[in-house]
Amino acid sequence: MKLKFAHKVRRAAAFTLIELMVVVAIIASLAAVSWGPILDKLNDGDRTAGVSNMRNVYSTLMDFNNSYGSFPCDSTALDIEEQNGETATQYGPIKGNYSNDYLRQLFFLNNVGPSFEGNFYAKIAIADGRKIKEADKKVGGGKALSKGECGFGYVMRTDPDNADVRTPVTGNDATPILLSSVASKAPTKAADTRYDMNSFRGNLLYYTISNSGGQKELVEEEDNTDYGTPKKSLFGEDKKGRDNGSKYIVMPPNL
Repeated sequence: MKLKFAHKVRRAAAFTLIELMVVVAIIASLAAVSWGPILDKLNDGDRTAGVSNMRNVYSTLMDFNNSYGSFPCDSTALDIEEQNGETATQYGPIKGNYSNDYLRQLFFLNNVGPSFEGNFYAKIAIADGRKIKEADKKVGGGKALSKGECGFGYVMRTDPDNADVRTPVTGNDATPILLSSVASKAPTKAADTRYDMNSFRGNLLYYTISNSGGQKELVEEEDNTDYGTPKKSLFGEDKKGRDNGSKYIVMPPNL
């Protein structure tokens, strides 16, 4: 007699659509919770690196001030031209409309070499697409601080008798001299300078004459959330409540 065995085929268990949606929701929730701290850590690293590089540039600015009796300006550019003749432009223009131009004067110090170019990096990317790149540390042949290799704005003043002449920053020890995430494309009064809101999560980095680095919270512009201005003036206010930043000019980096 032949026996017939009934084989039950067990179907593999499968997720229902509802179960799948629940799993996806859980993963999304975990990602949202963890991404904030991760982003904060990454941003802290960018900020720390930016302040550290700014400190190194500041230190060299002080060396320059001791050697030339002034921070880089139109007057020190003339001194460099007189001292170096035809080689005064070996690193590129040493005065102009960008921070790159005036900060390029630092390369005429004896202790500053090509590797120093890496100190001008700060991780910024302006909303309109302009951004900084890692320096190639090639400075000869007019290649020092070429476009995109400087992330810092440089604070100066204008000659009261000649608006076309840029003079060195002066003021008390709390006066900023270096700024990050400057979004302006041309020299601008410090009180009117725009900053990128996205580079350091709504803050700008700065360094003062007194060898003090820090950050300032930015306030979004009413018509454009990509750009902002300091919540509190970087330069303080006069007795009438006016921003002292009107006395200074910010040279933007060439990005």
